[in-house]
Formats: sequence, C-alpha cells, structure tokens
Amino acid sequence: YWEDHSKDKTKPLDVEHYRAIGTMKEALSRHADEAYNQLPDDHHRKICERMFKSITERGNDGRGIRRPLPFSDLVEIVGGDEQSLMKVIDDFRTTNRSFIMPLEHTKIHIDTVIDISHESLMRVWHTLRNWVDDEAQSAKIYRRLADTSSLYQEDKAGLYRDPDLQIALSWREETQPNKSWADHYFAGYEEAMTFLDKSQNEAERED
Repeated sequence: YWEDHSKDKTKPLDVEHYRAIGTMKEALSRHADEAYNQLPDDHHRKICERMFKSITERGNDGRGIRRPLPFSDLVEIVGGDEQSLMKVIDDFRTTNRSFIMPLEHTKIHIDTVIDISHESLMRVWHTLRNWVDDEAQSAKIYRRLADTSSLYQEDKAGLYRDPDLQIALSWREETQPNKSWADHYFAGYEEAMTFLDKSQNEAERED
C-alpha cells in the first residue's frame, strides 16, 4: 500500500498506512478475498467455497471450528474434479498465504488431511464467516428433510407441503448437494431425495 500510494518515497512506512489496509484483522480478510478472487473462474471459486464449507463448521456455541478432511473426501464432495480442487488448495497454501494445511512444497496424496491453518481465519475472514453460517443452515435443512423422509418410510410422517417443500426444493437447486456431502451430516441421502421428488410430484398433481 505504501509503494502504491506514497508520492514521496522518502516518507516512512507509518501507522497511517497500517490503518489504511484495515489493520491486521481486516488485512487478513482482504488477503484471503484476494486469493479467492484470483482463482481462474467461477467453477474454481465454487469449488473453493465447497472446500472451505466442508473443512469448517459452526459449533454449538456459535463459533467456527475446524473439521479437517482427507483429500479423497473433498474430491467427492466437490463433484470429483480433483485437478481443480488441487489448484484451489495450492493457491491457498503458498508461502505468502498459508491459509491451508499442509503448507506449500508438501506433496498431497489421496489420504492427505486438508485443514485450515488456524481457527482465527474463521473469525477474521468475512467471506468464510458467511460460508460457515450458510453451511450450518444448509445442514439444518438437510437433516430435517432426511429425518422426515425416514419417518415417512415408517408411516409416521406425511409428504412435504409448502412452505417446507419449497424451502427444500430451493435448497437443493441452490446448493446441489451430493451423497458424499450429506453423509457427513445424516444418513439416507438417496431416500431423502426420493422423498423430496415424491413430495414435489404429489404437490404438482394436486395443482
């Protein structure tokens, strides 16, 4: 910032420059956003979002906590695009960033555990905080759907109706969940999707 904004290069680096970048807390958030925005395209940015949502979660106290996962699990969660996932990981673990573990120069294998470098990232990176909140809401919708589906199989619950039906349909359309993602939260993904489809078909038939 000093190099870009100081007309007089003899003027020393000072507190004004530190404050201008938002101090250390804001600077870290901006630095992480920079890494995200510099990814090649929206496809890589979506994979980035899914990856960070998968290796972080909101605890019972509302604070973000780490949830490290093997590289193989992440590949399945992001839809099998191993090459793009590797690109995202590499861009977030360079020496001058170090947001993801293991750090640069450590070869990643299928069983390598991927983790964020420090839980403080979830507190100071605004984008990640929003992702953690989104993921918690998404998991809540899925758990309720899967639980209702299970009860339906036992004749203890009926099909979904609005507004629950529309909420679940919008959630599926927006998040594009898959079994690998769902298995981390609640069993019965295929049954839940069948239940949702059946609920939709019945609602359309009644209309």
